[in-house]
Amino acid sequence: MKKIGIDLRGSIFDADKGYDSDDRCKQIFEMEMLPNISQRKNATNRNKRFRRRGAKLFDVTVYRYRGLIEGIFGAKESEHHQLYCRLKNVQK
Repeated sequence: MKKIGIDLRGSIFDADKGYDSDDRCKQIFEMEMLPNISQRKNATNRNKRFRRRGAKLFDVTVYRYRGLIEGIFGAKESEHHQLYCRLKNVQK
């Protein structure tokens, strides 16, 4: 994203348990974003600095929107529409 000029600093990375890893949290923090990732129940945070830091920031009220957004995209796909997302590079 940075290569094409899109700055996501301060944005919330809202994701499900599939993204719950120390490496993924580290990448999100390096992009100066805030991870909002639901943690797996059987996982531990011992020796996982970034995952433990991300767990403290988890906000269930924001996490609820993840399902809503996925539902909207899923509904568009099921209607046999081509769904295109375009990111426009805006110069400041």
